[in-house]
Amino acid sequence: MTSDPVCIDAGEPVQAALALMNDESIRHLPVMHENRLVGVISDRDIAQALAVSSRPTLIVEEAMTPNPYSVLPENVFSDVLRVMAANRLGCVIVKDGGENIVGIFTSTDAVRLLADLVD
Repeated sequence: MTSDPVCIDAGEPVQAALALMNDESIRHLPVMHENRLVGVISDRDIAQALAVSSRPTLIVEEAMTPNPYSVLPENVFSDVLRVMAANRLGCVIVKDGGENIVGIFTSTDAVRLLADLVD
């Protein structure tokens, strides 16, 4: 899991999200509105939204996946992985029980963990 992930506001342009992803070498951003998690956006979400839009400028809210799957740090890891696989999720937001995001767990994190277990 990546602690204290980089987030973006729902009203930002998708180009700002892409730039942030490139700067941070990441593929997913939790999307916030008034300090509340409202979605998650990935590089794939942005590519798909731009491919179908006739408008030159889109905002994050228009391309994000709303209501992302979130868990508590103490959730059973195998259950989280099963939900990710069953729903083809690229990431899970880890929250502290309230609205505070404490981390993000991605499919890349899962693969790294699997590699460590295999070694």
